[in-house]
Amino acid sequence: MSKLFVLAHVEARKRAAQFIAEAPEGYHVRISAPPKSRDQEKLVHSCYRDLAMQAPIDGKTATDADWKAKLKADFFDETGNDPEYREDWHGIRPTLTPVPGTRFVVMSEIHTGSFPRRLYRAYITYVHATGDALGIEWSPTSLGRETAPA
Repeated sequence: MSKLFVLAHVEARKRAAQFIAEAPEGYHVRISAPPKSRDQEKLVHSCYRDLAMQAPIDGKTATDADWKAKLKADFFDETGNDPEYREDWHGIRPTLTPVPGTRFVVMSEIHTGSFPRRLYRAYITYVHATGDALGIEWSPTSLGRETAPA
């Protein structure tokens, strides 16, 4: 049996504590930070669109999906071994697999849907800093000033 308690108010905390007290011996309890929010997700996807409209990757036109893949890999490269984010990357780190007979390594996909809010906030800051360095003119949605289009 699995139960999820969102500790949003005192009553939820009481129910969670009661469940834990009555759980059979040997059960595991995990308390984790909430995942990224939908607003964070809308903002970063707007950033991907702004980047795709205004900046190439390696001199070639790039889609928002191209920018998403690049930025996730670059962000991991910057923060994956940073002690400040070690705990945030725990359990969601991509795997790096050497390709036999070559000098290449294949990295598994990074799923931002698994990012805790704190790591996602750092990711958004990283995306903005990258765009700022490229001279991107951010849309209001990318700056969190209005809702992203549906």
